[in-house]
Amino acid sequence: MNILYKFVVTFINLSRINRFMGLRSALSFWQKIGQIMRLIFTLVNNPKYLLYQFNMNKIPNKKFALILGNGPSLGKIDWNKFYHQYNQNNTDIYCVSYFFNGIESFNLRPSYVVLSDPEHFNFLNQQTLKLINFLKNNTNIIIYCPLEFEKHLHKDLINNTIIYFNDLSLVSFTKNIKPDRIRGYISHTFMKALAIAIDRDYSKIFIAGLDGSEFLSLKTNIRNELILFPTHQSGMTSMSATGEHLDKYYPNGIVDYFYDLALTSYCYKFLLNDDRVINLNPYSYVDAFLKSDEYFVD
Repeated sequence: MNILYKFVVTFINLSRINRFMGLRSALSFWQKIGQIMRLIFTLVNNPKYLLYQFNMNKIPNKKFALILGNGPSLGKIDWNKFYHQYNQNNTDIYCVSYFFNGIESFNLRPSYVVLSDPEHFNFLNQQTLKLINFLKNNTNIIIYCPLEFEKHLHKDLINNTIIYFNDLSLVSFTKNIKPDRIRGYISHTFMKALAIAIDRDYSKIFIAGLDGSEFLSLKTNIRNELILFPTHQSGMTSMSATGEHLDKYYPNGIVDYFYDLALTSYCYKFLLNDDRVINLNPYSYVDAFLKSDEYFVD
């Protein structure tokens, strides 16, 4: 009886672990079918994916890379101290999304910007228009973006060099992180920037502003509506100060939100983990990478 009890408990525990330790089991049958349908839909609407030869510019210009997210910890890093050792001469800087509003306060000049959210190409969005104007005035910045947005960033709009990557996905079917192939991780712009930097084989890859602390600002109201309030570094988000209702993204509320958070953590921990990656925020909730407190000001 004791042996049977131990077997049942072990089986239950393994099932729970397997749910989050393997995307193959974490995604339901219908989620997997949905991914395949989205892939087919994308290929039908963007047949160029079938013939396009991706040139990912894999040879790094410099020895090190710095990838900037938009978390509040950006304001707690001593950038002067960091740049005493890792400066513009030996470090490529990658930014994501609406980075331009807050980047100047840190005296950081981006080498690359990675865009992938459809909102980044919505020209009715005032933040997007400001982003385009910033890029127009800084033509030395190289843009990475998904191939399907090629038609949005034409030469009549901006003169920056653009490198297109493969943004097709089959999460749970592949563990690939190479940007010229179908990816196996979920769609986060910071993840795509990290995958690009890993593929380019830098000696060290520093990351900052990847705090993983958004869930701390999550609220529900009397109607059980899920609301996320901004925690980003000032200016680096289009989210209103009154918060964003997340019900359209997470119809099952808090369960869906933390399920997505678990998948995000899985992708960082088991797909994008690399010994060369160093998180400059020692208190980040993202525990997949080595951490450094050398440049962090409490």
